Amino acid sequence: MKAHSSLLGFRVKDRDELASVLATIRASISRFADPFKVILSYADLPDEIAAADGTKCIAEEIISQGRQCTLEGYSFQGNIKVYGIVDSIHDRNRCSLERYEYPSSLPKRIRERMTRSACAVIEAVGLDDSPFNMEFFYREADDFISLLEINARISKSHSPLFDKVEGVPHNEVMIDIALGRRPDYPVR
Repeated sequence: MKAHSSLLGFRVKDRDELASVLATIRASISRFADPFKVILSYADLPDEIAAADGTKCIAEEIISQGRQCTLEGYSFQGNIKVYGIVDSIHDRNRCSLERYEYPSSLPKRIRERMTRSACAVIEAVGLDDSPFNMEFFYREADDFISLLEINARISKSHSPLFDKVEGVPHNEVMIDIALGRRPDYPVR
C-alpha cells in the first residue's frame, strides 16, 4: 500500500460526495499509480496482491480522535522490543502538531496494550532485523486504541528527544541492526 501526505484523501459524508471525489481520484491517480506499478513490476508478489495493481484505493473510518503517540522499537533475530513511546501534542483545533513529548504520559496500562499490539503486528507481518515505529491513537471515552501506520525505520524527528532524555539519539538502534548487533538501547 502506498500513501503520501493525504494526497487524494478526502473526508466524505455521503454517497454524492463519494461519487464526486472518485471522479477526482480517477483523474489524478496515475500520478502515484504509474511509478508504483513500475516498482511493483520488480517484485515477486502473491497473486492477490498483484491483481490489485497501483490504482486501487481504500475507504476507511477516521480514527484520528483522541491522543496520538508513536511507539519506537525494533525486531532483531525474531525478538521484538519497544523501547520508547512519544506523545504527539496537537494544537487546540487538532490540526497542527505543536510538539512531541517523551516519555509518554499515557497511562501505563494503555502503553502496555499498545506495546502488545505493536509486537503482535510486527510478528504477523514478519518484519525482522529492522527498526520500526508505529503511530497509534487512544480514545479515552471508550478505551479504544487504533493503529494509524507502521514504518520500517526510526523517526528522525524523535532523535533529539531520545538524545536529551536517554543521553544518546536512537539512531544507534538503526546502526546496531545494520551491523548485525542486538541493540542495547536505551542503556539505563
